[in-house]
Amino acid sequence: CAALSCWLTHLLDQWLGQKKTIFVSCFISFVTRIWSAVTNSWWHYFISRFFLGFGVSAEPATFPIYA
Repeated sequence: CAALSCWLTHLLDQWLGQKKTIFVSCFISFVTRIWSAVTNSWWHYFISRFFLGFGVSAEPATFPIYA
């Protein structure tokens, strides 16, 4: 998921710009972390952690100084 997100981040950078891409990736990270905290099944936890890979890997791919 993280490897795919790094390639998709370039498209998001061109479409939204860097600031909006970072905002979207932080929002995805926030929502999926809350989701994984309140879930009660392993399947939902697995899905939330999968989508967390999109949020976490998009930030350093967009602006490497955050890494």
